[in-house]
Parts: sequence; structure tokens; C-alpha cells
Amino acid sequence: MWVDVVCLRRDGMKLPPEDVRAAPPLRARLTVDTVVIRGDADLPSRAELAHLWDDATPDGQPLATLECARVSRVGGAGLLVVGVEPSRGGPAHPQAWWCRMVLDEAADARDGEWRNTWPGSMPAPLTDAVTAPRPAALAQPSLR
Repeated sequence: MWVDVVCLRRDGMKLPPEDVRAAPPLRARLTVDTVVIRGDADLPSRAELAHLWDDATPDGQPLATLECARVSRVGGAGLLVVGVEPSRGGPAHPQAWWCRMVLDEAADARDGEWRNTWPGSMPAPLTDAVTAPRPAALAQPSLR
């Protein structure tokens, strides 16, 4: 799906709300996929990856990637995708993307409509922890 995206962190640190509101959104195609990874013991494990794509990119590489990605919130004018942003040559950092779905591709991402959605649709403050969802067997205590 096409989205207008604003990153909510820089180098793993939360950006102040005024910086987030002032940031120009990036228009890209968002995909969230589960991939199977073969480990040393030939036991497959799964990983969720979120990618931002631009059809104009000649090499077919995503503009940005989040590992251990999950959609944290859906509602209002968009959705919140959280995960770990890999870094070339350095440590990975937590990242969050505030994504507003594009219903009219001809509309400009920088118009006033985008900014008008922030007060009611901007997500609540994020925690610094990026956690993987717990398996269902661990999430609910057993009754004995």
C-alpha cells in the first residue's frame, strides 16, 4: 500500500513532537512480510520485515527496512509500524514509522491535510523498548 511516512526516531532516540510535525513525509510503498530463515540447526525461524519502496529506484532495493517489524497501532488517519532499523557498519536502532495511507496518489504529501491529521492521529509516546510479541502459550496463564 502507498503511504506517507514520517520516522519517529533518529539513531534510536525519540524525536520531539515538534520535530515530527515539522518533518516532510516520504511517499513510499509499504510492505510487511514474514520470511523464513534457516538457522545452524536447520530449524526454520521466522522474521517479520517491513520495507519502504520507491518504484523509481533502479536497483530494486528498499528505501528503508525494519527488522522484527510489527504494526503496533491502527486507527485514525494511519498506522504505526515499529521495529529495529539495521545500520550499515554500526549497531541497529529501534525505529517507528508513522504511516498515513494514501487514498489519492495524485495528492501531494506536503499539503496542509497531512499536518491537520497530526493532533488527533499522532500516536501516544513510545516506550524505548522494542519487544517481540509473546507466543500465545506464554501470554495467558493456565488455569489448573
